[in-house]
Amino acid sequence: MLRPTKTLLLVHTVVGLLAGSAFGPASAEQQERSRGVKIIDAPTPAPGATTPAPSEPGTAVLTPPPGLTAIPPLNAPTKEAAIPTTPAPLGKLPPGIKVANAAELAVDILPGAEIPTGTKVFFRISTKKEGYLLLVDVDAAGKVTQIYPNPMSLLSAAGGRQNSNRIKPGKPVVIPNPTDPYAGFEFVASPPEGTAMMIALLSDRPVQMIDLPDVPPNLLGQAEAVTYVSNRAQELRIPSEEGGQLQEARWSLDVKFYAVR
Repeated sequence: MLRPTKTLLLVHTVVGLLAGSAFGPASAEQQERSRGVKIIDAPTPAPGATTPAPSEPGTAVLTPPPGLTAIPPLNAPTKEAAIPTTPAPLGKLPPGIKVANAAELAVDILPGAEIPTGTKVFFRISTKKEGYLLLVDVDAAGKVTQIYPNPMSLLSAAGGRQNSNRIKPGKPVVIPNPTDPYAGFEFVASPPEGTAMMIALLSDRPVQMIDLPDVPPNLLGQAEAVTYVSNRAQELRIPSEEGGQLQEARWSLDVKFYAVR
């Protein structure tokens, strides 16, 4: 897993929010301070509702397929979870696995896909189309956590929250920015050790938070985990700014496996 360590005192809020995924454990005090903000918690559909109500604009949520009135539990078995599995190669998209990527989004893990514990980690992202970037980590236990945008990146955004994660073609970005002493967070590899997965998503609509289920245990470290996550991402809907109606977004994805040793 990866975990953030503080570069500023305010980063304690990040540690509490992102505990339990690629970001290591946080103390009870840190968790208590962070309860006011939620990144990955799934909305609970009201009885008989056809779609879950988003918590706020800019949050993408899962919607049930046609014919269903509610979403199954996040970790319920799916058809994808029952297919034969193939070990995933590190640092690249597994061969034969297709994901929607019209923007030709690409994420690279720095310094590499084999990461000793205690190592600082950066992500270099490039795209051929403008959009809103999100980074989601799946640790070796299958726990899914959004790591970017995070509370510190949103608080420090010069152009406002809505555009804080917008990236443009021809201008690769590195997250966290190693030249910005005020970024307020950094990523450091920590247990659990094993094969994990980094997911980069680009939305054509403004969005800063997403809701994705954890990866089923039998897909951990397998190439088929990419298909599972990709399918769940395509089910995400983003509320419009006018009235909060859920709208379909055009997502581009890139997925890379890495290993914490």
